[in-house]
Amino acid sequence: MNNPEFIVVHCTATTPDWMSKGSAYDKQDEIDKWHKARGWKGFGYHWMVDRDGVLVAGRKEAESAAAATGYNSNAIHIALVGGFGSNEHDDFFDHFTEAQFDTLMRLIEEIMKDHGVSVKKVIGHNQIAQKACPGFNVPSFMKEYYGKYNLDQKVRQEGVSPSNGPVPNGIGVVLGWLGKLFRR
Repeated sequence: MNNPEFIVVHCTATTPDWMSKGSAYDKQDEIDKWHKARGWKGFGYHWMVDRDGVLVAGRKEAESAAAATGYNSNAIHIALVGGFGSNEHDDFFDHFTEAQFDTLMRLIEEIMKDHGVSVKKVIGHNQIAQKACPGFNVPSFMKEYYGKYNLDQKVRQEGVSPSNGPVPNGIGVVLGWLGKLFRR
């Protein structure tokens, strides 16, 4: 996949306290086991955003995902940790954190810039399958927040983005970005 047409947002359908003592990589490893048990070759998403905002790279963006039938080879897939018991009409903040919001918005912005994906092509799994995932309406979310969240200014002020550095604070993020380099 050289030119993705869509960005598809998912949730892991886990509780807020799921593996709370584990790292983002521990969670990714657990999800990898779930996906392999389904017969897939492993972790099906390109990116995962943990509850604390740590971003973890999954499959290479050039590689097809295993996340949404009909959209695996033409989309970049992002999974948010959480979302258990959610409904497709819930508010983002009912199930996800401010740290996840910040990381997700920056990641979406970076993917849009890198691949020329339109904001109208940022969708939720629930727009293409009979599922509640990711637990909110992504087009409505983007319409509400995308213009208000001055991504370019925030990146300039803080000097970080998914392509040049960590989004949240802490050594876990540095390790996350190193993991991105080694997994790709």
